[in-house]
Amino acid sequence: AQGSATAGGLVGFNDGSLLRVYSTGTASSSVGAVGGLVGSNVGTATGSFWNTTTSGLAQGAGAGNGSGISGLTSAQLTRLAPFVAAGWSIDDAGGTGATWRMYEGHSAPLLRSFMTALSVNVGNASKTYDGSATSSTGALVYPIGYDPALVSGSALYTANSANAGTYSGANLRASGLYSSQFGYDIEMLAGTLTIDKAALTITASNANKTYGQTASLSGFTTSGLIAGDQVNGMDLTSLGSLFNASAGNYAIVASNARGTGLANYDITYVDGILTVIGNLSPLANLVDPQLAAAQLTAQQTDELPSRPLMMTSPKLFDVETSGLQLNLVDSGIRLPEGI
Repeated sequence: AQGSATAGGLVGFNDGSLLRVYSTGTASSSVGAVGGLVGSNVGTATGSFWNTTTSGLAQGAGAGNGSGISGLTSAQLTRLAPFVAAGWSIDDAGGTGATWRMYEGHSAPLLRSFMTALSVNVGNASKTYDGSATSSTGALVYPIGYDPALVSGSALYTANSANAGTYSGANLRASGLYSSQFGYDIEMLAGTLTIDKAALTITASNANKTYGQTASLSGFTTSGLIAGDQVNGMDLTSLGSLFNASAGNYAIVASNARGTGLANYDITYVDGILTVIGNLSPLANLVDPQLAAAQLTAQQTDELPSRPLMMTSPKLFDVETSGLQLNLVDSGIRLPEGI
């Protein structure tokens, strides 16, 4: 309001009671007091607001009593919380009968008595677990004869949990459509939202050990975890982990994963490989004493030059354990038949 006397965004002068009202207008006066809500207030105000963004004013009342008047930015005026805190009869759902209707994030409070009721049926929807409680909806069914020009926005579902499961009734809310003053008081009737489990693959890491040792298995990798969820541990078993497991390859079997949020996954386990390495004997390259003695005898006869005899297979030349005898023939060594 603009004048030569006091001016306010809602009224220029108040000597009565301003109860839970708000102003988004501007005000100016060449001579009198100027306030964001009221120019001069000799009455009272309760739970009332003015728009500091559009008015550019720092005071709600230009003169007089400024108690009960608070400034909000344009963005804050589209939020439900400050009005609920101030005791307004207001909500952000359709068809409730509250005095004011809020389309949060889209408009300041709207007087419901100047709006037309509109019920919209929201179809069922499903999605794979992604850590979010929100989802797109199924098809929307409007009543015959509604005016689509008065409806804006996109419908979405919000469940009361982000976990895998099926949500409906009080556990699921449909929202996202909005209108304006003299438009629709929209009530969105939700169907169901099913959040399916996500796929998670856990692969046991490959490992190796030497024969005679006991393997300690702990490594694994994951694929498919949603941010915030984690695998802290699991059971890893292998027949090759025993100290007396023979040389070779054995499966490392993963199971029973433990962690955060794992109930939201269908888990696939992939085996790793445990390689058991044989323990070579330290005697493998020692000279066999009986063969060395036979070589020395040949040297003493001066019939052939000597060559160092090295064992390449302890079992092949293990005379003591095999019971075989070696014979010197023509200053050489002849092995028994069958070897």
